[in-house]
Amino acid sequence: MHPLDGPRLKVRRAESHIKGFRLAETRFSAEADYRVIVAELDSESREYTLRALVNVLPPLDLGICIGEAAYNLRSALDCLVYQLGRLNKATEKALTRTQFPIFLEDRIPGCNGDCPRGSPAHFQCDGKRLIKPLSDEHQTAIELLQPYRCGGKSDRDPLYLLHKLNNADKHRLLQVVGAKPAGYGAGATWGNEPLPEYWIRSRTVFEDGADVGRAAAADVHRRKVQMEQRIPPLITFWQGCHAVEGLGVAATLSAIAHDVSQIVESFGPEFSKRAESS
Repeated sequence: MHPLDGPRLKVRRAESHIKGFRLAETRFSAEADYRVIVAELDSESREYTLRALVNVLPPLDLGICIGEAAYNLRSALDCLVYQLGRLNKATEKALTRTQFPIFLEDRIPGCNGDCPRGSPAHFQCDGKRLIKPLSDEHQTAIELLQPYRCGGKSDRDPLYLLHKLNNADKHRLLQVVGAKPAGYGAGATWGNEPLPEYWIRSRTVFEDGADVGRAAAADVHRRKVQMEQRIPPLITFWQGCHAVEGLGVAATLSAIAHDVSQIVESFGPEFSKRAESS
């Protein structure tokens, strides 16, 4: 058995969950009938309210699939650290306290990296304790993978999203999904008429009857605005983890799984070196 078989199997298990999720998304899209309609008129502003019509929401149990995928991906990274510790001949007692660290920041300002246990979660203060049984070379490699290395986009790093998603799920917050359109048109007619003059990108999950915009009464009366076209919805994170809220579920989980798989495989040569030398 190869030392990385465990992490690899966990990644594959997560990928099977993601595949199942994509199939569920396809079935949902076939049933969903999302529209934006011109609704009531505000007599003072002379604007019509644009409202969402939603006939079905994604199944609630998809949140369980999300949690299981996140758990397996997080566990794959922790298993990797455990195997790297064994490669460095660490004791079993030391290995029970290991974990793959995921941190948004390098260190606490003014701290030399030896802050008291329980200090705020910064890599140099807390993260290094989690990989202490590893060789210096492997510690450095893991430090280079940290989200804070991404600069201003660290809160969109796949590892950080995995960390937040897994933590939320561990605290029994079911990941509730919703659906939102990639966008909808306004400012011109639908159907056989010219395409919309502009495209409104939706940032929020559609709820039935939700107010999603305004249209000038004059434009509606001149038939410049008609919102009757069926809108294909995208299943997104909704409630349960603020870090991923509004992001497409399948795309986000796929990006995380790809990142985790790449990290696991990047350490493969380390185990080959040990096999060759023994």
